[in-house]
Order: sequence, then C-alpha cells, then structure tokens
Amino acid sequence: MYYDKRTDGLIEKWDNLLVESEVFALLGEGSFDQEAFREAMLETWELFSEQIDFDAEDTEYKIPIKLAVVLGQLRAYSMREQIMVRDDEESVEPSALIAGDLYESILERKLFIKDRPLVLGDHFLDEGVHRLIYDMETGELSIQKGESITYVNDKNLGEVSPKDGERIVVEDISSWWEDDLDERYY
Repeated sequence: MYYDKRTDGLIEKWDNLLVESEVFALLGEGSFDQEAFREAMLETWELFSEQIDFDAEDTEYKIPIKLAVVLGQLRAYSMREQIMVRDDEESVEPSALIAGDLYESILERKLFIKDRPLVLGDHFLDEGVHRLIYDMETGELSIQKGESITYVNDKNLGEVSPKDGERIVVEDISSWWEDDLDERYY
C-alpha cells in the first residue's frame, strides 16, 4: 500500500491553487501566486519522479490512488481558462498551459524529464508553434518560436531548443507574452 505524507500536503496546495485560480480568472480578484504555483509544480514533479516507474510497460503502469488525486487536480488546473479580462492584464492561462505540460508528461512517460525539474511543451500561440520550457526551481519560463519542433529526452537537455527561433525568458508567468513575442520575432 502506498503512503507518502507529502501527498496530503500537495493535495491541499493544488486545492488552494484551484480555488485561487477560480477567483482570479472568473471574478477578476486577487493576484496570481507564482511562488505557490512553482512550489506545487516542483513538489508534484519530485513526487512523481520518485514514486512512479516510468519504464514500466503500458499494461503495467499504475498510479497509486493518492497520486491519481494529485494528477486529477493537475488536470483540472490545466483546463483553467480566463473569463474575466483584468485591468492588469494578468491571466491564469499561461500557468494552465504549463500545468497541462506536466500532466501530459506524467501520462506520456517518455516526455517526463527525470533528471531536472523542467517541463516542456509545444503550443500553437499567436499563429505559430512555440516551445514553452518551465524551470520549476527558478520559476522562469523560456519561450521559443519554431516550426519544426521535436521532443527530446532528459539526456539531451542541451538540445531542447529548436534551431530556428530566438529564445526569450520571462519570470512573470501571470501575463501573456505575445507583445514580447511580436517585438522580438517580427
């Protein structure tokens, strides 16, 4: 039987993030707590990297029920959309994309980066494909535009970037970065 006392604390953190994101995105109140998000992402990555056998055959891949609860919360957060247009132009959607990338990397185990707390994903944004790389230790998000992106495994982190685009790094994941992308790419 699986038990890790960290799981209960992590479930509580995701519960809080889900409630706060609802108030933030639906009611336009409060501010996005980037540090709480970063901590929850890092603890989720750590827990799954330690507890799950990512090399198991698909038919043998199992997730203990408590970790499945965390995975469900991660999925729920990843589906957050911004309803209220805020005066400060902050949005929950960039963090939802990043949470979705971690969720997908846990389900599609070959995408999970085991050696470093990073999550990456490719997204169609602003009429182009962009690779998002979120560093869970620093909270920095690297964004790179590229049309021919392929996934890499954890042994090739030096080659994570597509060759055809400049990478920008943002520390504030509560705002859309399209203005930055427009200024830097076009």
